[in-house]
Amino acid sequence: MVWSGAGDGQCRFQCEPAAQHESIADSETWRCPHDAMADADHCPFHRPPAETPADVDVSAAFLDAVESGADGDRTARRRSKQFLGADIATLDLSMAVVDATDNYPIDLRGASIDRLDGTDSEVGQRLDLRGATVGELRLDGVYHELDARGATVESGAFAGVRVDGVDCRDATFEAVDFDRASVGEAAFDDATVGDGSFHHTDFGMADFDDATFGGGYFNETSYDEAVFERIEAERFYLPDATLAGGTFADAAVSMKLVLKNSTFVGTDFTGLDAERVDLTGSTLVRPTVDDATVADLQLDEATLASPRLTDCVVDRVTAADVRCLGVVAVEDCTVDTVDLSPMAAGPDGVALVSLSGSAVGGGTLGQPADGTVVYDLEQATLGTVKFTGGGSDGPLDRLAFHRTRFDGFDVRDDDDVDLEAADYRLHELADALAAPLRTTVAYPNALETVVDAAGDETVAALLERAATRAADQSLPAEARERYDRLATAVEGTIPAADGEVTYLRAKNGANDIADNTAASAFFVSQLAYRRRTHAGRVVDRSTPLWGRVRSLGRWGLNGFLFLTTGYGERPSYTLGASVALVVGYAALYLALAPRLFADVGQYLQLSLGSFIAFFLGGVGAVDDGMVNVVAQSEAFLGAFFIALYVFALTRSVSR
Repeated sequence: MVWSGAGDGQCRFQCEPAAQHESIADSETWRCPHDAMADADHCPFHRPPAETPADVDVSAAFLDAVESGADGDRTARRRSKQFLGADIATLDLSMAVVDATDNYPIDLRGASIDRLDGTDSEVGQRLDLRGATVGELRLDGVYHELDARGATVESGAFAGVRVDGVDCRDATFEAVDFDRASVGEAAFDDATVGDGSFHHTDFGMADFDDATFGGGYFNETSYDEAVFERIEAERFYLPDATLAGGTFADAAVSMKLVLKNSTFVGTDFTGLDAERVDLTGSTLVRPTVDDATVADLQLDEATLASPRLTDCVVDRVTAADVRCLGVVAVEDCTVDTVDLSPMAAGPDGVALVSLSGSAVGGGTLGQPADGTVVYDLEQATLGTVKFTGGGSDGPLDRLAFHRTRFDGFDVRDDDDVDLEAADYRLHELADALAAPLRTTVAYPNALETVVDAAGDETVAALLERAATRAADQSLPAEARERYDRLATAVEGTIPAADGEVTYLRAKNGANDIADNTAASAFFVSQLAYRRRTHAGRVVDRSTPLWGRVRSLGRWGLNGFLFLTTGYGERPSYTLGASVALVVGYAALYLALAPRLFADVGQYLQLSLGSFIAFFLGGVGAVDDGMVNVVAQSEAFLGAFFIALYVFALTRSVSR
């Protein structure tokens, strides 16, 4: 050793262990076990650096002290490694090998060290820096464990380190660098990091709960499990990373969260609050995004393997050349603008983008060059959205309208939807979608099952295995309900009550943008489905008798309005009904008085005259009394039908 305590006794430094770190339960006063320096009261580790002679090598003394208890009992071995409250200017442990036969930590709790250099060192015991203050900390080598809970570090350099565990909970780092490190377990819960760099680091498990970053950089890192729960950062970079499981729940990133070219399998983004999230080129395998708020979400060239977004608020989504697999669920969300241009879809060439319950303000939703994307618009609210692609037939038969609300949606714009060519029918999907849609709807559950049981498979193998499983497995209840609804649309039908609401909302939306032609067509369909609703109640034996009778009357009136006026939208129907009425009465006159006229044409003349009699001043006299009575009834109906015609004509012109 470079100093001798002979004649000077033990170092007089003492402290309360709890004062060094709040998690220490020891209640006894700790006394330094090391010898005091000659002509001094303290050892070189507790003597102020300014008072330590220049010829004293504190670093060598430290290593000697660590090894001094090797031949002693347990207490001696434990005590020889204790340096609580040390005050050291420079602790140079570079190239050192510390590998005692015991597991007692090298205890520097509460120490104050200007510079601690462990370059190319090997330390087989835990390095305990709880509550310590370190200006420059450099560990580059092989370490068993670093415990820096509650520590304050200006600069932490761990580039290339190999360490089984790092515990930096509640620690504060102005800057920390773990580039190309290998860390078994890392805990940064409630840590504060000014600038953190974790490029190419391999984590067995990483926990960053409640951590705060000025800037966090995790380029090309990989994790068996990672927890970034409740982190706070201005900028957080995790590109080229692989994250199986893990969570970003309740993370808050005020500027940008960059996750480009990364792979996320089953990752939880619940409660994420970020200004900008960049997932360009990333693969998202069944992530969960619930109650998140993102201003700008970038998904260009990403693979979306059945992600789930629910109750989220997103200002803008950009997703060009994305690959959609299974059900891409964006449900009960608010999206101001979306630009989705799928590149491919699967499995079986079909994907489903569910906007169920979501409000989409505007943007473009396209079709891939390879495959088909079906948009499930159940209970969705569409603003100035355009649907593009779909070849010469357009995308209409890939849109599943179901109780959809229209808030500015305009079928007259320059998108590829041609409602006029489809006779304004909203509820039909292409016939060829029946079989592949079943596999598509089954895919999310199959993928979740495969992920839960995943071993060392590549992500590509997981996706392929999920597709195979989806084709064979039965549908769970939620998926079955969705598929049954879509299968009904493939068959070209829709339940009566749902059809009435769907076309009612379509009519209201068309009226709001003064699209009279579409509004008229949708109104006719709305009332047609209302007639079917009444018919269903008539035959429903669970409905009380009076209710069934009332529904029968409404069904009859509805049918009459359709036949005679096209629900007020088709004046030609009234003309047709009037012609039929005139011909019918002429036949009735002929049956009642076959000898009244010699020519059948005279019966038609009598019927036509009676039809317009209210406007000509009465019915001409006829010798047959019964014919006179019937002619009066035709006169009444004629006036009624003429009024219906004026009503329908006026309504159609006003549109």
